[in-house]
Amino acid sequence: MKIVCVGCSYTNGLVTGQPDYTKTYPYYLSKMFPNAEVYNLGIGAAGNMLIDIILEYAINSIKPNFVVRQITNPNRFFTFKKDPRNVGIENFIRQREKNYYDFYPLSLQKHIFYWTAKSLVHSGSDYTFNQQVRIRNQFFANYPKEIIQYLSDTAVTNSEVQLKDIPNFFFNWNNHGKYKKFDTIENIIGHNEENIHDKSNHYNATGNKKVAEYIRTQGMSNV
Repeated sequence: MKIVCVGCSYTNGLVTGQPDYTKTYPYYLSKMFPNAEVYNLGIGAAGNMLIDIILEYAINSIKPNFVVRQITNPNRFFTFKKDPRNVGIENFIRQREKNYYDFYPLSLQKHIFYWTAKSLVHSGSDYTFNQQVRIRNQFFANYPKEIIQYLSDTAVTNSEVQLKDIPNFFFNWNNHGKYKKFDTIENIIGHNEENIHDKSNHYNATGNKKVAEYIRTQGMSNV
């Protein structure tokens, strides 16, 4: 069996001050399902559009039996030198343990640059600082919030279409008022001191264990 997890840094889990892959919820899933291959394809700062492209790759190349699709905040976008579908994404996946794989996304940043409303492009870019500021400001100045939300909504809907014949589990991380039909980790587990690693609500080992257990019991009971 192959389990694929896609999302942003909440799924990737390798954030500042916590570089240990064994503290991520996909890793805990690999321990709960030792006979399955688990792929953590989360990318820090990825928006729903990029996540949907990664999902497309995973379906066509990895051919998963189950997919965990984490939904992120809608105010994110990406630029690229080369279409993400044509960069050979498989070349950026590393095997960590016998049944656990994850991305090495810093290498992807040679081709794809990730942007959020609060931060500039992530490390690895060859843009100058002033270029980064200009690109980000132009995007958020020229695209109304409604358009940005529409693009994100379309990506989430397309993920649903892609997964219509594959067992899956969708969930939000933060309760930002969008995508209410999906479970939200903030409401279920709780962004409290016991669970969080930083002010951005990335989880520590304790919190991510709870996330993995919730996915196992609520989304994968028949797997």
